[in-house]
Parts: sequence; C-alpha cells; structure tokens
Amino acid sequence: MLKHRNFKFVRPDRRLRELKLLGAIEADARCSQRSLGRETSLTAAMVNQYILEFAADRQIEVDGDTNRSLRYRLTEAGRRRRDQLQGEYLEELSMVHAVIREEYRSFLQRLVSEDLKRAAVVGANEKAEMVCDVAPSAGMEIVGVYTDEPSVDADIILDCRFEGVKPIPRPPARRLGEAA
Repeated sequence: MLKHRNFKFVRPDRRLRELKLLGAIEADARCSQRSLGRETSLTAAMVNQYILEFAADRQIEVDGDTNRSLRYRLTEAGRRRRDQLQGEYLEELSMVHAVIREEYRSFLQRLVSEDLKRAAVVGANEKAEMVCDVAPSAGMEIVGVYTDEPSVDADIILDCRFEGVKPIPRPPARRLGEAA
C-alpha cells in the first residue's frame, strides 16, 4: 500500500516545496513572496526562508530595492535543480501509478476468487481506465461502463482494448414509491 512506501512527493516535504517555488518563480519573475506563498501553500515567512536559501545557493537572482520592486530570476543552477526535482517527482508518480495498478489488480483478483468474474465499471475517468486496463490480468471481464456522459466513447476510455464494451446509461433517478 502507498502508506508503506517511502515516497517524498506524495507526502509533501521540502523537495516538493522547492519544486513548486522554483516553478512559480520561473513562471512569474515579479511575483511577491505573499503570492508565492498562496500558490505553494506556504507562509510568507517560509517563502522568504526559501528565497534566501535559493539566493545563497545561486539558484535565483534577486533584483530590486523594495518589496514592491523585487524580481526573481532562475539561474542556470536553479533550472538544473528544478529539472532534477521534476525528474524525481515524475519518477515517483510513475512508482505511485504502478503501486495503484497493483492494488486494483489485487482487489479484482480477490473478487475473481469469490467467483465474480464479470463486472461493469461506474464512471468514465482515469480510475475506470486503470481498472479496465488491469482487469484481464486479474481474470476479470469488463462488460460495460456506466456513465452519465452522453459523449463518452467507451473504446477511447478503454484505450481501444475492449472492443464491444459500450457505455451503459444510468437509469433515471426515481422517487421512493414511484413505479419503475
């Protein structure tokens, strides 16, 4: 399970804060420390501490005389640090994706072991796509996709791997006591 892994970015830590701040500084050189704090969910004091560290490490250059005229610019060292953190972040997301896929596969295998071998997926989103993708390796047959979206093309959602699986519209909601 995810909580047993030593993920650095899923559980926010210093490296994720650095990545967010370096990206925000690159996106807007005239941003204030307060706006950086809002964008990264950090206090202005924490942002100030990071700015001082980035400047000391020559990852950013700071220009301007007053708080209103300060400008920040990522240096080459700052871009390398941001790229390094971005690479680590994407690698970790890939690992999280693999763990989640395995969790879905294990769940579906438990259902198959209880003799539930055919199922329909509710919703047309990333989770549904992942379930449909791992279902065959778990021994599960996906027979439909329940969705409220009339424009959904199940073959596209299911990455064209399940020909013949079509969206099944949900029945309209009924009031208690109303005839079907």
